[in-house]
Amino acid sequence: MKQESTDLYLCAFVMAKGVGLAGTRRQGRQVLFSFDIENEQWDALRRDFHSGEGEVRGLSMANATKALKSLISIT
Repeated sequence: MKQESTDLYLCAFVMAKGVGLAGTRRQGRQVLFSFDIENEQWDALRRDFHSGEGEVRGLSMANATKALKSLISIT
């Protein structure tokens, strides 16, 4: 199932957890990042991120954030 978000840091967290980015698209001035991920896994990752209980390696988060920011500038 396809999940989308405009939240850069949530999406970087999801990528740092090993979920590959499926694509991007513009919606007005915002960029939507999409992932092919099941609803249950998406909801669990969102809960972990927003509660502050999710853990990822710092370098993985930094690399994912940089990758997404570079996509924003070219999308």
